[in-house]
Amino acid sequence: MKLNSIKLYKEQWLILAIFGAILLLGINWGLPDKSRAELLTYGTEMTGGQIEKLNRLRDDFAAQREKSEALAVETFFKEGKVTEYKKDIKDPDICFTEKQNLISLRHFILGSSSIDEMIVPSCLSRMDPARLDFDPEMYAYGGVYLYPIGGFIFLFKAAGLLHLSRDFSHYLRHPAEAALLYIPGRMLNVSAFIATLALLGLLATKLAGRLAGALAMLTYAASTIVLNYSIISKPHVYAAFWSFLALCFLYLYMEDKRKIMFILSVLAAGLAVGSSLPAGAVAVIYPGMLMKRKNIKGALGETAKAWAGMAIVLFITNPYLILSYDKYLLFLAYYARYMEETLNPSETRKVAGYFIESFCNSYAFPVSFFGLAALLWYAIKGEGFLRRLAVITLFLLVFFGLTLNQTRITLFLGPVICLFCGIALSRGSFRIRQPLRAMLLSALFLPGVFFSIMFARDVIFDKGWLSPTKEWVSLCNLNSETKIGVFSFPNPSETPPYPFLNCTLINMNKYQGGTIDPDYVLTGNYSRGTQELWNNHPLRPKYRLIYNLGYRSSCDWMLRIRKRNQARISGFVYQLEKTPSPAKNPPGP
Repeated sequence: MKLNSIKLYKEQWLILAIFGAILLLGINWGLPDKSRAELLTYGTEMTGGQIEKLNRLRDDFAAQREKSEALAVETFFKEGKVTEYKKDIKDPDICFTEKQNLISLRHFILGSSSIDEMIVPSCLSRMDPARLDFDPEMYAYGGVYLYPIGGFIFLFKAAGLLHLSRDFSHYLRHPAEAALLYIPGRMLNVSAFIATLALLGLLATKLAGRLAGALAMLTYAASTIVLNYSIISKPHVYAAFWSFLALCFLYLYMEDKRKIMFILSVLAAGLAVGSSLPAGAVAVIYPGMLMKRKNIKGALGETAKAWAGMAIVLFITNPYLILSYDKYLLFLAYYARYMEETLNPSETRKVAGYFIESFCNSYAFPVSFFGLAALLWYAIKGEGFLRRLAVITLFLLVFFGLTLNQTRITLFLGPVICLFCGIALSRGSFRIRQPLRAMLLSALFLPGVFFSIMFARDVIFDKGWLSPTKEWVSLCNLNSETKIGVFSFPNPSETPPYPFLNCTLINMNKYQGGTIDPDYVLTGNYSRGTQELWNNHPLRPKYRLIYNLGYRSSCDWMLRIRKRNQARISGFVYQLEKTPSPAKNPPGP
């Protein structure tokens, strides 16, 4: 029976429908909208001078970046040294400058509440299609991911839904247009997530039966790392789809030797590495799967063709690897330096930490342990396709554990891990009678399903901060006389929006007390160490908590067996005791 003759069963379609609906309903979480814009300018209007300075920031930063990158490239080619680029923003002194406030405002106007998600629109903004310049000048995300997003944005513009402007105040007045910069990337990932689920169902069903297909799908869908990165504009889930598609086509080629399947596998593998460079590790499946004792020469030839095909697809979809080779080599040098600094074959603790993060925190706990057990069992006692796949996967897990050591970057291994989870649970529980079997499987998936429900709640109902933030801003009358203590730059991934532009922001990392004690201190929920810094600050006894800006205690539940949901924007407002209180002291840290 061929893979393409296998169908999805009703319970598998149900998994697709439920989790696809969750992601679609939460597709807008953390994006610029009217409520954010209103809070940023509450009771005030930006002056013409502020708007002019805000717009000039982009050109100033671009000129600075171009100069620093040119210097870094020159230093790299002349001296072989990799130097750091200058930062967009300097660390503030005790008081933030107007420029620093404007830079933070720019992040709120255009940025999402997901850390680093602004990379995609930043890359696209550096292109100039009118001059046939499609160089993103940042190469962490590949053209296979960036260019389709750019195409969708062009269609939005052509349809009149989006007006691309160099005037940042335009997006402050029309925040829905800023949100459209992120929707295409998020939709690509949701589509990739759904397609990967379907492939998992088909392949697992072919290899181990209907139940294995459903369980593999549910494992992937209930994995907190997969859910987190399926709904933000980053290429990890997208690259995972292409990588797994390459594996599925290679499996079909091994089954019936049709050349078209080999060609499609290589094409998909090339699109995987063209989406995210680390996904190039998928190249090892070709020697790992094709090598045979009786035909080593033929296997080497097929491997060479596969790798050459992957390289061709990579260069076609990322032409600036060649056209801007100097900048790209500098980018690779950064990666190489990081790998060199972190590579330590004798550091078994590092590999152990990566395995713990993968199989305890990232993929559905405790189901993930059965996947690890299955990988080890098939690598030792298995045979055929599954044994080869288990050996390849374990090799890559150890390799990345010693080097990149970040599960999000190696998420392209996720579908394979979940495939083995489904097979292990299906075959391992085969002799257990119903209903005990159903009870056992339900208990194993209970944590993952519970975390999925929490994720759905957080992304669909992500505005828990809105009402209390509005109350704080309105009752406390934040204005140019207000001093607010913060531990980081205002950022949509750290705190809710508030009208900080005309306030005096105090850097609490440097200010230990004196004559300008802030009226309020605001701590965010993204950097977990911020609250501890504030609790140990010498000024802490002079302040009391007056507002909980949407913090949910569930944000910090059971973090040893799951990834924290990125949709957790909240904060705490503390007031100097001498100031009259506008609200009762709420529960909180």
